[in-house]
Amino acid sequence: YKPIGLFRTQNIQLSQATNNTTMNGFFSKDSGGILSISQNTPSDEVDFALQSGPYMTPTSYLLIKNDSYDRRIIVARLKNNEWYFIAITEKDNSFSGPKLSDVPLILGKLPLDIAEALNLDGGSASAFYGEKGIRLGELTTIGSFFCGK
Repeated sequence: YKPIGLFRTQNIQLSQATNNTTMNGFFSKDSGGILSISQNTPSDEVDFALQSGPYMTPTSYLLIKNDSYDRRIIVARLKNNEWYFIAITEKDNSFSGPKLSDVPLILGKLPLDIAEALNLDGGSASAFYGEKGIRLGELTTIGSFFCGK
């Protein structure tokens, strides 16, 4: 029940960045509302930042030790700077999904021109509530949500 790596919200830093080969990316928002995905630790000037991973592009090759089939939740920036939260599941089982190492290939097959992406988490403690009643419910308690429009 504690962040692994950097977590900053409302100018309060709750945990420090760590050096981690899998959790090698950062998602942040600056005071002007500009979102960013990076492999570099954001400055102390950002309003919000979290460390997660892996950082990837549609052409990335990921070697994940103990990889497993799980639902994946991804934040992605398109080349035109549009942003998407993407949930990847199995067709007939919304609580399962691809191996993490397969996600870049899947991202490359989407009808989106993805520049970069960051795995946020997945599995049973993830959920997605979207427009038009789109809902991907959780199996276990979730600690936090991203809200966007």
